[in-house]
Amino acid sequence: ALATWIAAPEARATSLLALIAAALNLWRLHRWAGNRALSEPLVLVLHLAYAFVPIGFASVGLAGLAPRVMTASGALHAWTIGAIGLMTLAVMTRASLGHTGRPLAATLPITAIYAALTCAALAAARP
Repeated sequence: ALATWIAAPEARATSLLALIAAALNLWRLHRWAGNRALSEPLVLVLHLAYAFVPIGFASVGLAGLAPRVMTASGALHAWTIGAIGLMTLAVMTRASLGHTGRPLAATLPITAIYAALTCAALAAARP
């Protein structure tokens, strides 16, 4: 799907492959049993960040099939802000806490930045 998106970003086949990739990645995420991570934001945010991979694929597929519903730039921004930005932030906060000897627990400000970046990724997806 990614190779097709690079070669022919506006092709119908690209949209269909992206939707298939979204479904497969969603199935993969489902197998992680994220419900067990609900009580710990430092772990939950990793699941949430990965969720933006299938969201990104789905957004790319939707942008190709229904550009009035989702724009190509909105799909790209939702994908990169969500998957790349949120995963980077999640790993950085966890590593920063661990390397400084602090407890591996999300404080209110850490949880707030996770929420803010998630909102930014979702807002970027709007047409």
